[in-house]
Amino acid sequence: MPLVDGLRRLAAAGQKRYRPGVAHGFNAGDPVWTDWDTQRAVQQGLKASTWVYRCVSMIMESGSTVPLGLQRKGRTGQWEFDWNADESKLLGDWNDDFSAQESLSQCIAYLLLGGNMLVAKFVGLGRVREIRAETPVHVRPVPNLFGGIEFYEAWRNGIRAEWLPKEIIHGRLVDPENPYWGLSRLKAIAKAVDTDVQQQALNKGRLERGGVPDGLLIDPSISNPTQRREAQKEVDDLWQHISGAFVTGSDVDWIQLGLSQQDLQWLEGRRMTMREIVMGFGFHPALFGEDASYHNSQTAERAKWTGAILPILNVIASAFTRGLIPREKRGELRIGYDVSGVEALREDLDANVKTMAAAIAAGVPIDAAKDLVGLPLADLPDGLGKQPLVADSLSPLKFKLDPSLVAPELQGGNEVDEEGEPVAGGKPKPGAKPAAEEEKPPKDEQAA
Repeated sequence: MPLVDGLRRLAAAGQKRYRPGVAHGFNAGDPVWTDWDTQRAVQQGLKASTWVYRCVSMIMESGSTVPLGLQRKGRTGQWEFDWNADESKLLGDWNDDFSAQESLSQCIAYLLLGGNMLVAKFVGLGRVREIRAETPVHVRPVPNLFGGIEFYEAWRNGIRAEWLPKEIIHGRLVDPENPYWGLSRLKAIAKAVDTDVQQQALNKGRLERGGVPDGLLIDPSISNPTQRREAQKEVDDLWQHISGAFVTGSDVDWIQLGLSQQDLQWLEGRRMTMREIVMGFGFHPALFGEDASYHNSQTAERAKWTGAILPILNVIASAFTRGLIPREKRGELRIGYDVSGVEALREDLDANVKTMAAAIAAGVPIDAAKDLVGLPLADLPDGLGKQPLVADSLSPLKFKLDPSLVAPELQGGNEVDEEGEPVAGGKPKPGAKPAAEEEKPPKDEQAA
């Protein structure tokens, strides 16, 4: 039948066209399962490891002080902040319960420990009136048939809720295997963190036993489980208060089960574990006492921002751009962060200024020089920034090529007319004399 054949042809043609769908390994309508638990990461990572706590707290304390605001792209392509925009005011005051710094600290912690940050939007009168950081614990995205997220399944106090994507700002550290849920930095260094925690527990246990390693106490007189339990309890009680030699009966033997601290090289092992953890968070080990010379400390402080803090702020700013700016306006508007007040990054600013000055001295126009080094400066008016400057006087080249373009009051030389006024263009009028050759009074008048 012609109708059936036509439908078959349409179906075959449709199968050849590319249609976005759910990512491989995931099913539309099923919540995305992950083997990483943010709550467990807080308990067994942040609150258990000194290095994890220090790294996360440094990023939170420093990153949360950076202001976020709306940026507009100017005619020259430079982004400029608009601190009076509604979006800038919203990011400066999220809600009445938590300050902007506290809320941003929560987002940073969730990203580092869980790989995801969630911010709920509350809309009123056509615009977002309030935003609030939400914990990603017990939240799972549900994919749709087109490869996006249909909704977020959230469990709060035993009650299931569905959050629509338009109600949530979702920022994530990209996981190549899971496009819907982020990859925690802590997950990549989880083994190093577990090792550090176990090393601390091992050392603490040995200190509680007076430095005696694990071992096996053999007493031939023990012949049944009851005697063994009683002996074990007695040894445990005595071991907690041991401060000298331990005296027992005859025929008691001791077999050491663990290695000595010297064999384990405990201190060196902790140092290597520390380096692995802090580098996993983007820090230089010099910030934690390794190679802590003055030069290395300065380098590490700058690297703290460029390697650990700014990448997280990039993720947050990108998420807010996607959540607060309509898609059709994202080419002209975006959410950015202002690090002009960061002391550690001012050295880069000084270097850029020196590079810009050298470029201008070499003949590069001012506007082109500032764009070359990335300084957020406005263009000079009347196109003056488009003209190269001559190195001797740093004046626009067109003024050298055509002196008539210079304003008369700026063209003067040392010539004056008959009334003593400067002559424009350096060309004296008929009858004018140079100022240096003015007639001197007679000698008798000088003597008088």
